[in-house]
Amino acid sequence: MFFFFVTSLAAAAREECEVGIVGAGWAGIYAAYRLAEAGHKDICVFEASQRTGGRTYSFGLDKLTIDVGAYRFAHEMHLPSDLIRHFGFDEACYEPDCAPDSEVNNYTLYKIVNDSNAAGYHMPLAAMAAKLEGARFFYGARLVGVHPGLALQFDNYTVTARSVLLNLPRSAIKQLDAKDTLFVDPIAERLLGCDPCGGERFFQIKVYCVYEYPWWRARLGIEEGYFTDVDTNPPFVGRYHDGPIFDGVVGPGALEVVYAVNLQYDQIEWYLQFRDDATEPLTVSSDPRLLDAIHTKLMKIHNLTDEKPPLAAVMGFWDLNQTHVATAPEASNFQALVGDSCPTETCLGHVSPHDYMVRTSLDPTNGSFPLFVANNDFWYGGYQDLTCCWAEQSLRVAERILHDHFRLPKPDWLDAHYYNTTILQL
Repeated sequence: MFFFFVTSLAAAAREECEVGIVGAGWAGIYAAYRLAEAGHKDICVFEASQRTGGRTYSFGLDKLTIDVGAYRFAHEMHLPSDLIRHFGFDEACYEPDCAPDSEVNNYTLYKIVNDSNAAGYHMPLAAMAAKLEGARFFYGARLVGVHPGLALQFDNYTVTARSVLLNLPRSAIKQLDAKDTLFVDPIAERLLGCDPCGGERFFQIKVYCVYEYPWWRARLGIEEGYFTDVDTNPPFVGRYHDGPIFDGVVGPGALEVVYAVNLQYDQIEWYLQFRDDATEPLTVSSDPRLLDAIHTKLMKIHNLTDEKPPLAAVMGFWDLNQTHVATAPEASNFQALVGDSCPTETCLGHVSPHDYMVRTSLDPTNGSFPLFVANNDFWYGGYQDLTCCWAEQSLRVAERILHDHFRLPKPDWLDAHYYNTTILQL
């Protein structure tokens, strides 16, 4: 696993910060990086978990880097694509034939690689964090309240900041004691309570089966494509091209057997019995009940009998439990992701996408405090917009906040047309 700058919580007691950033996901780390590059010295970053990345979660196992959370981007998403190029990371098409994805505006999707091996979506986050010399990082810091004067209340101490950016999921913000500071406008308060999908029990699950070598490619010549079999356990909603493979067909290799949400395939909840910790997205399992069941079914559907069983299963479980630090996405246009299985969110009323962004992110205090929100849970571009839950949607809001409040100019590496038409026109 990949962690950065673990700092003693005791050092934060009775502290003051010029800028307080709560949440070390894409928007939080990006904002800290941009501010530090612009010369801001007194930056504090608070993170409730013990890792950096939020819904980006890269895990290293046996020469492989497996992303159990976010991991793909398109060149049209100049944030983060231009940033990834700025740091000099190599990239490769997510699907070997580089075909456009009809579910993502017909964009071709990419992943970060190192010598053709998957490198992990954490790489740009690590690169930005490495540039934050002098910034103070505090892990295990769960925000419980935001009070007048921008006093950030954590479990055992309070920190005062001159400006605050909350890179927090919807569930975390809804639990805050912040009735006098955040979402005080009646419409904003209603939008905060706009529970996606009517509060349905929701899980997004990824399951990778790690083998000594990628037999599906080496023996069967399968490089890409999808396979689904949910009629018997273990259920499969898999992708041949998704899992990382080390050094071509040499291996090891990870075959993704599940990438789905339970609102579309409720059968995938079968895997929940193998989850190690209900509060933690990552599970790495060597349970023979799981591995043998997956392997037996894979051999059957591929007409093979002589392959060795897998070494481990690496799984990502993302849910909407409000007591958890790392939750599944909860964007207000969630229906655009899961289709008719999720009813239209009537609480959106007649609020336009622009007004929604202003009231929930760019000015959630109705002008009272320099307090902002940047998280793709609060992205809404209407039901014809790109489906929810991409890092770009958090980064676009963060960049607009940096422009409006901190007066930062466009970074040299960012596409000018994108900046002028996409960032400044939110």
